[in-house]
Amino acid sequence: MSGAVGRWFSERWIRMLGCVFLASLLFIPVIGLDSVAYGKLAIVPWNIISYNIFGGAERGPDLYGTEPWHFYLFNLVLNFNVLVGLALFSLPALLITSRVDYARLGTNKPSEYETSPFSILAIRLAPFYLWLGILSLQSHKEERFMFPIYPLLCFNAAVALYLVRGWLETYYVKMTSQYQASKTSTMTLLTTNVLVASAVISCLRTAALFNYYHTPLSVYFHFEHVELPRLLNATNLIPPFDPSRDGRHSEDREIDLSPLKQFNLRLCIGKEWYRFPSHYLVPNGVEVRFMRSAFDGLLPQPFLTNNGTSIWPWDGMRAVPPGLNDLNKESSEYYVAASTCDYIIDSDFPSRSSDFSPLEPRYVQDKEFWEKVNCQQFLDSANSPILSRILWLPGQSWWNRNQYGDYCLLRNKERALEREGNPSILYQ
Repeated sequence: MSGAVGRWFSERWIRMLGCVFLASLLFIPVIGLDSVAYGKLAIVPWNIISYNIFGGAERGPDLYGTEPWHFYLFNLVLNFNVLVGLALFSLPALLITSRVDYARLGTNKPSEYETSPFSILAIRLAPFYLWLGILSLQSHKEERFMFPIYPLLCFNAAVALYLVRGWLETYYVKMTSQYQASKTSTMTLLTTNVLVASAVISCLRTAALFNYYHTPLSVYFHFEHVELPRLLNATNLIPPFDPSRDGRHSEDREIDLSPLKQFNLRLCIGKEWYRFPSHYLVPNGVEVRFMRSAFDGLLPQPFLTNNGTSIWPWDGMRAVPPGLNDLNKESSEYYVAASTCDYIIDSDFPSRSSDFSPLEPRYVQDKEFWEKVNCQQFLDSANSPILSRILWLPGQSWWNRNQYGDYCLLRNKERALEREGNPSILYQ
């Protein structure tokens, strides 16, 4: 028997070394590519660990915000509803099953050199608890940190549901008979009801995310696919197009926006900096800059201009922009004045009168200098009830429970007049 144990250990070591080799096939090229791109040895996973764990008292993830211990639990409930309770109950359910329904995982007792199926299943359930527990103890929390355990949560929930169903089957057999238990559909209905309930709640949550929080993407879409083509048309840089065209869809003809570069357009963002969806939704020829707001941390900045002095074509990413730091300290030299902006993306919530300040003026109400290009309704989550803002139900009475504001694309009147002569030409 000792020889069998030795072979078992040998097989495990061989398997582990094989996994290390396969991982290196990916890890080494990634390090090489990162090092070429940044112009120095760059081991990104180690950089993350060294900053977050060994960064010292002045550095670390807590600089970027902290949340209470239950943040992840609430967030997981938002995304997985009833499945979270089942996932958390999986280990206790396994312990109960080992006492009341041992045959659920096999009728044979494990031999001296065999591992109990309950121990094996407990090991497979444990990673969900370990990940959730360790990250919940960290002060800095982000929703994305839970992404790796989404499959584990579903697995744990499925195991718990299977075990609970086993208890009910055992109890049903004791109260009736094996024959009657084989004819009933109660257990199947239990599983079906849990899955249907989870699916329905998930669909309502998805609908809420789209209807309540999709507005920023719609406004940026309008900027690229309606406002910028209108500008080119108003300045005779593209042929006129049908004013009745649907501005939300551009499959009727593709519009070349490259002439925009001659205008040196500047799109500015203030307090809505954290909803900026990335430059992929802003065409080339439009500069995105930040205005000062109540936020006093370090804002993201674009890479410096490429100078073409290396084999890496995007060598601007090798230079560190001035003011960039790892202490989350504000770098004021990157802010621009609102008067230098051609367009502004901003939100306006009338119910938040206490939030208005000189750093975050109501640009939407400043009709002397700014005009509305496109404003869409946006949920005011801070002043809306919890249930109606996290779930969407059809019906005006449900929607009216919430408070709303405007999410707007604004145009600088003076700069538009200089550029277009008559900025009132709109095709919407």
